[in-house]
Amino acid sequence: MKSPYKLFREVEEILGEPPLVLDSTDFIKNPAQSLKVLCNNYLGVTFSEKMLSLVLDLKNSNLFYTGDLLPYAKLWYSQVRNSQGFMPYKEKEVEFPEELLPLLEEC
Repeated sequence: MKSPYKLFREVEEILGEPPLVLDSTDFIKNPAQSLKVLCNNYLGVTFSEKMLSLVLDLKNSNLFYTGDLLPYAKLWYSQVRNSQGFMPYKEKEVEFPEELLPLLEEC
């Protein structure tokens, strides 16, 4: 398995420029702004407020088709089934080894 960095560099070489990298925390904190930037600057599509909500039609969806993993799909997608859009961002407390804090700060 390739490291994320190696994969990034390979895509950069193919594109001739650095690929777009999305920070999921930034995205979920402001999905409307993130989608506007993504649509207008990278995808060439017009942003619509409809992108911020979800009308789920599971009877006509391939959402649950995951090949051999089908038995697990209902469990995996339970939050999607009960969702109508982006959930608000919730800060998570992360325990980080104290001896690695200088490295974290440097990163």
